[in-house]
Amino acid sequence: MTLSYRYIARLWLPLMTTWLLMAVSYQIVATMVATLPDPKINLAAFGIASAIGLIVEAPIVMMTNAASALCRDQQRYRLVFRNNLILNLLVTVIMAVLAYPPLFDWMAGSLMGIELDVVEASRSALVWLVPWPAAIGMRRFYQGIALSSGAARQITISGTVRVLATGLACLATAKSGYFTGAEVGCAGLTAGVIAEWLAVRFMARRTIKDVANRASEGPPLTQKAFWVFYYPLIITAYISLGTEPIVTFFLGRSVASVESLAVLPIIGTFIFVFASFSLALQDATVALLGKSPDDDRTVARFTLMIAFLLALLIWVLAYTPLVDLWLTEVAGLSPELADFARLPLRIAAPIPIISMLFCYLVAGYIHRHLTVKVTLASASEAIVIVAVAWTGLTTTKHPGALIMTSALILGRLSSTAFLAWQRKTQGDTSSLLR
Repeated sequence: MTLSYRYIARLWLPLMTTWLLMAVSYQIVATMVATLPDPKINLAAFGIASAIGLIVEAPIVMMTNAASALCRDQQRYRLVFRNNLILNLLVTVIMAVLAYPPLFDWMAGSLMGIELDVVEASRSALVWLVPWPAAIGMRRFYQGIALSSGAARQITISGTVRVLATGLACLATAKSGYFTGAEVGCAGLTAGVIAEWLAVRFMARRTIKDVANRASEGPPLTQKAFWVFYYPLIITAYISLGTEPIVTFFLGRSVASVESLAVLPIIGTFIFVFASFSLALQDATVALLGKSPDDDRTVARFTLMIAFLLALLIWVLAYTPLVDLWLTEVAGLSPELADFARLPLRIAAPIPIISMLFCYLVAGYIHRHLTVKVTLASASEAIVIVAVAWTGLTTTKHPGALIMTSALILGRLSSTAFLAWQRKTQGDTSSLLR
């Protein structure tokens, strides 16, 4: 059967909705923090704590793709599940160690040069994130199993549960009056992802049971084969997620550092909202590619259509007066911080559009188990980000947020160009660049 746009959309839309719900939960958290007392300090502290959480979760962030690509029978399911548990234990221990006050104070205060009041606020917030990475690992594993079996609807429902749990946790902790804005935000993140993990495990229980009990066919998956496939993805995740702590490190020593740290979560959430289009496409494309050259070209054309619609939507929201409505009413920023955030947000706004091509290319390499190429692309992105940030912050007097958003978009352009160049040299006729 020939692959149709309708079939792709039926798989992509629930996944896009899931990623969008995740972005909505982040927006709920950021807006809640922005409306509580001392928003500038607490937004900065929340940004630091969540940046640390992101880099720690790197070993398990690609588990959705791993489970989707590898878990086809009982033997493979059990091997991937065991490795997932080991990685979850590892990231939990790392989070607990990093939350240890003397170590955190040295890292954030002495090493990163962050102001003392922001260090204190972010330290207490980080404690709430200790269970966060492991819960993400479990959620991503079960989502991968559900996705490989076409159970995208269950993933979407579990995403709705996440939004509800995030909102309720934020409201409960905020109304108690005992917690800072940064603590409220981190409590919301952790409660949301735990609820989503339990929800997807329950919703997809029949699919999971079917895969876990399916008779093994063909050669078994070995530990060596798993790690040959997965370790480049871990390195890729570390490079990709490590850019945010790098950004935070540089912003701590930049012009207008507190303001830049305060608006960065808002800009990041804006990018994440529209990156849901491309992230969902990557998950869907891994499952769709490889059936036939005609089907691969259909996926490529679908990608181009979605990229065009996304570009139109971002132009309306970021480059018209609607941007001020987003920053003040949706994000909850004060007029002063909204003015500060406007230009950096407009610089970063095209990143989700570029990411459409990037995620399409990444999906192709994951499908063919050529994960090292993805690692090299992410390395090129990180190098460009660090180089641009270092140059801008040491040779100019522009605000840190302006320099860092410029570095982020140039980094994403470099990684996308690398993958496109690699694909062109391989002569792949299904490429978007054909």
